[in-house]
Amino acid sequence: MPKLLITRKMGWNIFIDLDGAVGKRGPNLGDDVLVVSLFLAQIQRSIRSFGKTPVMPTRAYSAQLQKAIDEFQAYIKQRYKPLRLVCDGNVDPIGTASMPFDRTLGWLHNEMMDQGKTNNTFIQNWPASFFEMASGAVPVPKLYTNF
Repeated sequence: MPKLLITRKMGWNIFIDLDGAVGKRGPNLGDDVLVVSLFLAQIQRSIRSFGKTPVMPTRAYSAQLQKAIDEFQAYIKQRYKPLRLVCDGNVDPIGTASMPFDRTLGWLHNEMMDQGKTNNTFIQNWPASFFEMASGAVPVPKLYTNF
């Protein structure tokens, strides 16, 4: 089950972390796939220059989702030129990475929160707050059912 990761690596940051990788070599757990597909679908709506392969939020890993992951990694490499991001077709958990932006998941968070309008929509459409998730009052996967 995805979980909140609160880190001070770059100031106070809250991330939704995965249990396992999503992509070519990942276990592609349903809730993790849902988190990645939700992020990709929302980013595609906000960034017109990204997303030739449409993604719908789902718990099922597919070739279409894989293509969208590959496109997103290529987009981040071209736009930001991050030094340590490995474009291997996987969205790995942030976990113990030295910096969140060493992982594709960190960049998915960045692109979600970097869009002012998207950030507000993203937060307002969730039926529970981050604090309710952290307390365990609302399981993370339920937050995605109204998408």
